[in-house]
Amino acid sequence: MYIKITKITIAVLLWLWIILYLLYKFWFLRNPQREKINDNTKFISPANGKIVQILKRDNTNWNIKIPVIKKHHQAFKTFTNDVANSWYLISIMMTPLDIHYQRAPISAKLINQTHTDWKFLNAIKLNQINNVVFENERNEMLREAKDWFKFKVIQIAWKLARRIVSMTKIWNTVKQWETIWLIKFWSQVTIILPQKNIDLLAKVWDIVIDWQTILANIK
Repeated sequence: MYIKITKITIAVLLWLWIILYLLYKFWFLRNPQREKINDNTKFISPANGKIVQILKRDNTNWNIKIPVIKKHHQAFKTFTNDVANSWYLISIMMTPLDIHYQRAPISAKLINQTHTDWKFLNAIKLNQINNVVFENERNEMLREAKDWFKFKVIQIAWKLARRIVSMTKIWNTVKQWETIWLIKFWSQVTIILPQKNIDLLAKVWDIVIDWQTILANIK
């Protein structure tokens, strides 16, 4: 089948490309300045989006609304054993309407970072959350604040977001609110917090905003 390409067709395609590029550059990659919270007893949301899952583990007891697949218990252990035995796991989903830069939730040092290339599944289907956490491309960042307080932030890419950008290096200390991560297109940010000395404020379906939403108080 022969398709005639005219100057009008080329012009329309060119303008479409320009419009999409401008939307990506100035809307999707926007990074607005907000009123900052400078208080290391407040664990601020590192990402914008909606909390779709909160898991809790007390040593060997699970308190989970969405059943955890048996084969994934070892994966949970791998994700959490360098943080604490008892922990909270908070999953934040982002859409193209959300800001995709992430900020430091508290002032802390990056003590370990692991990037894993794997599958690119749909990270926004709620019934696939447990699978996506373990099977998508991800970047795990273990951070340590004062008094040996450790936590982990895990960036998880969607099937179209095949690029995770980290803006900090091992042993660098970043201040609360500093911009240090970026995931392109739909994505998920998962936070691992120790239960000890944590007063959790976050709830499932909360809309969270970086710099502003307090996920937990650190006692």
